[in-house]
Amino acid sequence: QFLYFIEPMSRGNPTQQHLTMSGELFALTYGCTVNMLLQDAGGIAAGASPAPLHQRCQEVNGQLFEMGRRIGERIVDDYLAHHPAKCTSLESAIDATRHAMKHFLSVSDMQVRKEALTGDEPAVPKEGPGSQRKRATERFVLTFGVTPLQGFAELPTGDDARELREHLWYSNVLCGVIQTALSLVGKNVTATFRRCMLRGDTENEIVVVPA
Repeated sequence: QFLYFIEPMSRGNPTQQHLTMSGELFALTYGCTVNMLLQDAGGIAAGASPAPLHQRCQEVNGQLFEMGRRIGERIVDDYLAHHPAKCTSLESAIDATRHAMKHFLSVSDMQVRKEALTGDEPAVPKEGPGSQRKRATERFVLTFGVTPLQGFAELPTGDDARELREHLWYSNVLCGVIQTALSLVGKNVTATFRRCMLRGDTENEIVVVPA
């Protein structure tokens, strides 16, 4: 068993929105899905010799990202159909995506800040007007607390679980959602986790860099 599951607490609110309830159901299903992916990765389920755990975590991270891509394709269309927004800049597109994730995935406290790209993380060139090329000089950092995806699961502790905690991004589905949603409104970015509360960090943090 790679993950421990926590009994969900009743919200005690009969008028809770259907979307929020759907988010909780998705969270419970998601935890089981991550567990199954970890067991299947590297041929464990087929009885083959298992691959090193860090390789299996990387494989699962990629599968969770692809899952998020499919979700991102759906929520951006549904959200913009009911909440028209002009995503003329990356900042406005991120803001629309943040609100879409609140509606559909119950990620309700996401905060966005800009952060200058440092010298050891070179900016990615992108096309500018005409034949000129400009370089992105800043990235966006999305911070948020515990999500429904994380609310019912824990990563195991102890030395034998250290590799799992270091290499598995449990909520990597959110990176797939963000990156795909932004690409569908014409904003090409890379979205990656930098901090995760299941790893012991004080908050979750996803970094969005213009591509």
